[in-house]
Amino acid sequence: MSNPNDFVIENGVLKEYVGPGGDVVIPDGVTTIEGDYSSGAFSRCRNLERITIPESVKEIQHGAFYNCYTLRQIELKGNDTVVGDGAFEGCIGRECVDGFAIVGGQLVNCTRDDEEIVIPEGVSGINSCDSFGTEGAFRHRGSVVRIRVPKSVKKIQGTPFYGFSKLKTMYISNESI
Repeated sequence: MSNPNDFVIENGVLKEYVGPGGDVVIPDGVTTIEGDYSSGAFSRCRNLERITIPESVKEIQHGAFYNCYTLRQIELKGNDTVVGDGAFEGCIGRECVDGFAIVGGQLVNCTRDDEEIVIPEGVSGINSCDSFGTEGAFRHRGSVVRIRVPKSVKKIQGTPFYGFSKLKTMYISNESI
C-alpha cells in the first residue's frame, strides 16, 4: 500500500512518485499524472508492479510510466480518462489478454502478429506510435494484412499502424471514429 509521502502533488497534478514501488494506489483527488519520457511521474520506476488509478484522474500524459519495466497490472477506475500517446511506453510487463493491453478503454499495446487482427469490441481509442515509430498500440507487426476496427472505437491517435509493410485492408465500422 502507498504512503501519502510517496507522492509529490501540486494542484491535483501528480508530478513525481518517490516511493519504493510494489503495489501503488494513487491518492484520490489527483486529476493529472504528469508525463515526460525523461521525467514523468513514474518514469523509470523500476519496482512498480501494480498501479491503481482513481476515478479523479482525468489525464495520464505521454511518458508518465515510461520504462516501468516491472509494471504488470494497471487498474484504472475512471471511464473518461485520457491516456496520452506512449503513456505506458516501455512497460513490457503489462498484462495482456489475448495479446491486447487495454487501459481505460485505450488499446495501448498489441502483441499479436496474425495475418488479421480484430480489435476487441469495447476499445474506445487506439494509441499512437511515439516519434520514432517504435511504440504505441502496435509495433511493426510485419505479418498483418487486415485489421478490423469495431464500432466502439471513437479515436485513433496519430500513427498507431506505422511500419505495417503488408497491411492491405482496414475495416472500420461506419459508426466508428
